[in-house]
Amino acid sequence: MLTEKATTGYLAAILQEKNVPEKFVPVLSGILSRSYYNSDAGCMEIVVNTYVKKEIAKKAGLKTPSPVGSGLNKFVECNLLTCVENGVYRFHPAYFGSRPWAEVQEMRIQKYFGIKEIIQILAVYADQTETLDCPAEPTEGTKEGSTEAQNISEEEISE
Repeated sequence: MLTEKATTGYLAAILQEKNVPEKFVPVLSGILSRSYYNSDAGCMEIVVNTYVKKEIAKKAGLKTPSPVGSGLNKFVECNLLTCVENGVYRFHPAYFGSRPWAEVQEMRIQKYFGIKEIIQILAVYADQTETLDCPAEPTEGTKEGSTEAQNISEEEISE
């Protein structure tokens, strides 16, 4: 399992990439810590109600739970979470892996600059398997709807 410091650093990097203010790192960390793995969906998921928002706010050192609701909205807007239905959110596997978060030992982010900006995220799990997850939506500089950034080889990068 990633240390709290490593998790915070990873979440800060992802939020920076998505242009979400850093003040939301404790909110995302609290949401992630209360999430569970949904094997049917193949991703992390959380069910949020007023009590859960209060608990996340308390853990994040916030006075009220309203920043938690604002954070959920921001995370959905930037495609880190998907709202399945009222109060049910799923974490995007490209950023949080497709296995339980507790199994993650290491997260690596690589960003390539060129004609297209390409981000690759590598998750290393407890059993030492690695999965390469790439963000599903195009990053700045890629064509809308393009899947070229999703599957790129080392040879293509060095060209």
